[in-house]
Amino acid sequence: MTRRLLPLLLALTLPLHAALNDAPDFSDPVENTRYQHLIQNIRCPTCQNSNIAESNAPLARQLREQIAARIRDGESDSDINRWLQERYGDFIHYDPPLKSQTLALWIAPFAAMLAAVAWWWHARRRPPVAHRLSDAEKRELQQWVAETEKN
Repeated sequence: MTRRLLPLLLALTLPLHAALNDAPDFSDPVENTRYQHLIQNIRCPTCQNSNIAESNAPLARQLREQIAARIRDGESDSDINRWLQERYGDFIHYDPPLKSQTLALWIAPFAAMLAAVAWWWHARRRPPVAHRLSDAEKRELQQWVAETEKN
């Protein structure tokens, strides 16, 4: 059984090896740290809900390669971020800068929370509405209860 299971397990690890080969080699550990930090904090323009480190989209691969090349060329993190922002807009960053175009992104969560608290406070202060049954509804309810008790 071990002879059959071992090739299967090795075959299952092939995608992991392909993913590991995608990582660039840096001679300096500081450059590798910068690279990892940058790709973790840049949103994938294709996937939108993941960073380019986790995305397998072709555009994410290209961005990782370009970032690695720019780090090797000696560009600073701010230069790389500026280049990405010029090319893809503020959306590329998970933490967009505070300016007039992104003001709604910063205000909306607080406004939604404030509205939820106001609704909760208003709903809590309002007395419960007592719904009275009409005579026809009372008869219908009594009839239903009587039928249910028979069964």
